[in-house]
Amino acid sequence: MNASRTVKALRLGRAAAFLVLGAPVQRLGAQEAASESGRQIAERAIAQLKGYGDVAAEITIVLKARRGDARTWTVRLLSLEQPGVERTIVVFERPRDVRGTALLTATRPGRENEQWLYLPAVGRVKRIASQGRSSSFMGTEFSYEDVAPDDAARYRYGETRADTLDGVPVTAVERFPQDPGSAYGRQLLWVDGDDRPIRIDYFDRAGSQVKTLHYRGYRLRAGRFWRADEMEMVNHKTLASTTLLWTAYRFGAGLRASDFEPDALGRTP
Repeated sequence: MNASRTVKALRLGRAAAFLVLGAPVQRLGAQEAASESGRQIAERAIAQLKGYGDVAAEITIVLKARRGDARTWTVRLLSLEQPGVERTIVVFERPRDVRGTALLTATRPGRENEQWLYLPAVGRVKRIASQGRSSSFMGTEFSYEDVAPDDAARYRYGETRADTLDGVPVTAVERFPQDPGSAYGRQLLWVDGDDRPIRIDYFDRAGSQVKTLHYRGYRLRAGRFWRADEMEMVNHKTLASTTLLWTAYRFGAGLRASDFEPDALGRTP
């Protein structure tokens, strides 16, 4: 594999986690939620992501430049819950030059993510070291920081208040990243009455809003899991965007722990 393809493959490794974003489910009115602390709301929302067992999904990724040019990728996502760890595999299907590239991410509470990348051109698995949490990956509007699994302990919380957003009652939760390497000084999380994220506003350390993540088209999957059909990250400085279109969810897909071992990546189901 030539140098340019190697670099491209390694950049895929940095893109792993953003494909595993989900949506919490909890029925709670905005006024009641606003009486709680931001930390309580965050902890409850994260807890609602658990309990799915195993799931498979398909994702179309659309990258749009300011001038309107667009690129599209297609991936499969496989995820499995195990005691103390969640494992996710992202398999790239299109475009053709990255087909078969597979990325395994292991997430443990309070610990750094572990990642392994399967490179079909050389037929081997490479462990990926985390790099540049605040930098963009593969030209998308998501940074590695944006896509890392959420953890309530990563933030200090400020004001929590009842509000409306596009005419919908919501709760606004102000939070401040505690990682000194974070690109953000502040974030504003907006959740609806079911504790589903509607929007996240990202502000840099100078106080300027730099990006917004929109969640749209929630559906109840498998009778108990709310998931957004569309997630769009908009960069207010470049006016570019990256959209994730989620389809073909299969909860209880019959995935096994042995499917999520690094040496099994070339044989991903």
